[in-house]
Amino acid sequence: MNGSALRILARREVRDALSDWRIALPMAVLTLFLPLLARAAAVFAIRFLNEPGFAEKLIPFMLLLVGFVPSSFSLIPALETFVGERERNTLESLLSAPVDDRQLYLGKFIAGLAPPLLSSLMAMITFALSIKATVNTDISSVLTPLVFIAVVALVAVKAMAMVSAAVVVSSRTTSIRSANLLASFIIIPMSLLVQIEALLLIGNPPRPWTVALIGVGLFVATLAFLGWGMRSFSREAVLAREHRPLLRAGLRSISRRAIGRRPATALSTVIDREVRDTLSDWRILLPILILALILPLVMLAAAIYAVEATGTPNDIARLVPFGMLLVGFLPSSFSLITALESFVGEKERGTLESLLSMPLSDWELYLGKLAAALMTPLLSGLLAMLIFISGLLVAAPPILAVQVQPATIIAMTALLIIISATMVSGAVVISSHTSNIRVANLLASFILLPMSVLIQMIALFVIAERWEVIGIIGLLILCIGAILFNTGMRSFNREEILSREHEQLNLRAIVATFKAFFREYGPVTQPPELRRRSFSLHRAYTEELSHMLRDLRIPLLLVIVGVVVSIAFGIVYDREHETRIMQALVPVQHIGSVPRGSPFLAAAIFLSNFWKIFWAGLLSALTFGAFAYMIPLFAFAAVAHGATWSAAHGKALGAPGFLLAYVLPHGILELPAAILAAAAGLRLGLAAATTPPGISVGRHILWALALYIRLLLLVVGPLLLLAALIEGLITPQVAALVYR
Repeated sequence: MNGSALRILARREVRDALSDWRIALPMAVLTLFLPLLARAAAVFAIRFLNEPGFAEKLIPFMLLLVGFVPSSFSLIPALETFVGERERNTLESLLSAPVDDRQLYLGKFIAGLAPPLLSSLMAMITFALSIKATVNTDISSVLTPLVFIAVVALVAVKAMAMVSAAVVVSSRTTSIRSANLLASFIIIPMSLLVQIEALLLIGNPPRPWTVALIGVGLFVATLAFLGWGMRSFSREAVLAREHRPLLRAGLRSISRRAIGRRPATALSTVIDREVRDTLSDWRILLPILILALILPLVMLAAAIYAVEATGTPNDIARLVPFGMLLVGFLPSSFSLITALESFVGEKERGTLESLLSMPLSDWELYLGKLAAALMTPLLSGLLAMLIFISGLLVAAPPILAVQVQPATIIAMTALLIIISATMVSGAVVISSHTSNIRVANLLASFILLPMSVLIQMIALFVIAERWEVIGIIGLLILCIGAILFNTGMRSFNREEILSREHEQLNLRAIVATFKAFFREYGPVTQPPELRRRSFSLHRAYTEELSHMLRDLRIPLLLVIVGVVVSIAFGIVYDREHETRIMQALVPVQHIGSVPRGSPFLAAAIFLSNFWKIFWAGLLSALTFGAFAYMIPLFAFAAVAHGATWSAAHGKALGAPGFLLAYVLPHGILELPAAILAAAAGLRLGLAAATTPPGISVGRHILWALALYIRLLLLVVGPLLLLAALIEGLITPQVAALVYR
């Protein structure tokens, strides 16, 4: 076999993949940011639950999740190995390369495997290093080299399996849309396998050897599948393959009879049209029916087997509510494809102009598309959940059936509806702002992957039976869905959709626009080319700072309202005994101790506070401001709870003593800085949802980012530095006087 030919093919594919910003940007986000988010979530969950041995179970699971998510997203380039060449009209030149079929196929496989393996390995290394840097030795000591190597091997096997299957799909389909639809038969079984491995890792007792056996079996199956793909690949068959619809006419007639003949209103006209198209496409119907009808039965059989085969039926029973949500989430997440095609699919099929020429207002057209896109995922998810619940009541052992309570069914159903509506709202926004289906599918990872991570976190809280936390997560998802819905309605314009063409990312223009916004602060409507050419520190403090604060008045008001609520929460929540969440925020057992002041302590405090606020602000751009918003809320809740606890337990001067010793000396600078940073982070997070008319979303985000960086450097940073000097040098002296 010619090794140089393989290297040339692999290098060509990897270069093409990494040069596409729509692939490289999400991979960079998942590689760099996801591990830090997972580390923060893991540390908080360990401290929050405070269960012996929980870290040993959670850390390997989170490492597995951190590695699996980037590899699953990187499945997209592998799906385009052959069918993408067809749509870009480069297939003939590729297949005419002077290599045999096996070399060509293996080169494509290696090229598809390299990015996910590299991304996953970097993400897991980042997570491991961040865990090792954790002050808590009980957490950092869990991640041993043996555990790390074992999880890396599991992720590598999964990446090989997914890429080998994706290359087969790509070589046997005629369009990227078909490849993405069939990819559900790859990613969903692999996600279920991760769920099974998670249960084995966090179960009581953990079963790492069973997980290892699963990995070995998957590796053997992957090698067999890869060998079959190489033997059956033929470039002549790839060139000759054409698209052939299956049973389209029959399904179309069925859809007409099922839906009816004539819609009554303008809104129902759009809905009727969309549902007919969905029901007439077998590539959408077949996977949905399999997931909605067969998956619940498989999950039910797996649950019954787990109860009978394991010695921990109670642990399996505690997962029944999560099973309800999972069997509904998987069909609804797959049905997201129909929402992604709501507008961009019309453009690629050449039907967009006739759609937009309908005598409907913009809001009627958008709302009709949104409602039609929501029907398929929601109904398929609810049907799957109904089948699973019915099976539990009819065929499951009593220990499982007893978990099916009306309150649980209502809670999981409401959560599924909220998650489905949020995903569809985001998908329709993406569809109305992209130029082709490939871009839409790539950007959809920013919806599906965060939701998948949230589902994983919900599983942990279901196991811990922390229903109040699950309720809070549901409310947060509902708020995000409302923001996405508002963003879509405000930004939808049929003229812009018709005139939108594919645009390459111009990094030089983005940097130039950001520099212009940073040099001189002004309204976003002021063109960057009309701003001043130099930055002036005097002008920034004397003229522009007041305008910056005025533009932040609404986010500041929202943060202050949240601070007031968090103070009340810290005062009244569980005053009689310590709760886990408050123990995570306020280690009250250390109240009365006096830290040793030093310049090194001041430097450590400043770097820690500045680092947290900086990254919380940047991550707010991906979380609608949630990360930045939570920092002052947690801080003020901790202060209120610490003061209340000191007063209740007679510590020195009570609440005044606690505030004087630990808060007031440096808090008069640090807490206002946190409020300002949260307001700027909230403004950045909501930039996409509050874009003024006539301004692009990207330009508004750059303007909000420049505002955040300016405020961080000009105001928040200096305040944090002064507060750290006081906390490191003066606060210990004050605490010594109070608690001597």
